[in-house]
Amino acid sequence: MTQIKTLVTLFLIILSLFLIPYAMPPVLAQEKSVTEAQEQDEEQALDDDLDQESELQKPQIEGRFQFKQIGQVVNEDTRINPENETWDLKESHRTINIYAQISDYFDDEETVRWLFKGYGYSKYESGQENSQDDDLLRIDELYLDGAFGNWFVNVGKRRITWGTTSVFNPVNVVVPPRNPLVPDPQTEGHPMLLVNYGGDLINFDLILTKTYDRDWYGQYQRWGARLNLLFDDFDIGLYYFDGEPYANNSRYSRMAAVSYSSNFLQDATLYVELASFSENYRFYFNDNGVPEVKDERIFRGAIGSVITLDGSASILVEVFHNGSSYTRKEREFYFNAVDTNLSVIRSESLLNDYQKWVLGQYQIWQMNQNYLLLTYSKSFWEKYSTSFNVIVAEDSSAITTASGSYSISDYYLLDASLRDYSGDENSEFGNYYVSSVLTLSLSSSF
Repeated sequence: MTQIKTLVTLFLIILSLFLIPYAMPPVLAQEKSVTEAQEQDEEQALDDDLDQESELQKPQIEGRFQFKQIGQVVNEDTRINPENETWDLKESHRTINIYAQISDYFDDEETVRWLFKGYGYSKYESGQENSQDDDLLRIDELYLDGAFGNWFVNVGKRRITWGTTSVFNPVNVVVPPRNPLVPDPQTEGHPMLLVNYGGDLINFDLILTKTYDRDWYGQYQRWGARLNLLFDDFDIGLYYFDGEPYANNSRYSRMAAVSYSSNFLQDATLYVELASFSENYRFYFNDNGVPEVKDERIFRGAIGSVITLDGSASILVEVFHNGSSYTRKEREFYFNAVDTNLSVIRSESLLNDYQKWVLGQYQIWQMNQNYLLLTYSKSFWEKYSTSFNVIVAEDSSAITTASGSYSISDYYLLDASLRDYSGDENSEFGNYYVSSVLTLSLSSSF
């Protein structure tokens, strides 16, 4: 009998454990569920904090592989490379481009950071042995930077862009600018110390850098400053850049410049850059084919506008003036000098240093003083984008480019472009090395 009472008592205790939650007053049960929810939220918040701390401790890694196939029609009518006998350009080649960027912070507050950016390039032409110039592997940027309130300090090798224009940047002289037609990196950073102050009304740069002279011999100190005045609807920039004399004691071409940008309409921006340079070291040829240097101050300027048509289309208009470029007569004298130097010997291997130097004076964006750029861009269906642009020089020669891209996924991008160079025998683009270029590329990002 005692055993039966014991078993019944145990049964009632166990049953009560299951019935107590249901027998609680409603308010007490609700308070308990709220407490459990709070505990779960706290645990989840703790997990999120741990995940965030883990992410902060991980370096940020970005990279891109690009496989590019290029086909081109060699311009055999150019006076620079007549009948393709001087350089023997090939009609097709392929390249592999590698871009990599790694950065990380030293502290959880994300105050001090280091960054590495590298670029690799390899070119292959069918039936040709690769030369040293066909392979490139370099460090574009490697620096430390830190943000301390409104102050920002950077030291190391890096690139920096001055100015407000979209394509042509007259004030962008700190690091040699890239070719506006080629988006791939064309220049590497320079060693520099950059101190920046950013406030509500002003943005200020001080730069001390070391770069090469105009002939890429030796290194010389360069320094500069930029002051941006920020207003509600526009901003004004003031620029100054100077440096040590060149190896032959000629003065560095000191720059003083101003820029302006504004949203003058709801869907349109306006920007202007005007730069003055104290020296002009461009070579000009007289009617006898003798090179000369003009001892004069030069001006470069650009004005443009970006007009947004809707959320997916835009028009870019930009005008560029280069005061150091050739006039029509100077351009004619230059091409006559080229004809004289190539009249007997055309093979590159047989040209002397002076003849090669004369050919080297053919420089894109340096053969005319004025250029007009028009670009129409549109994206649609979130995966496709197209662009059509034309650059017309003062001598009526032109570059016309049509391009499109297809985003296969978040990591793969397919691009295609067709570029055409046109003009007569005395024009800049009519004497370019090729007359048309077709480019196909596949990029993989990670």
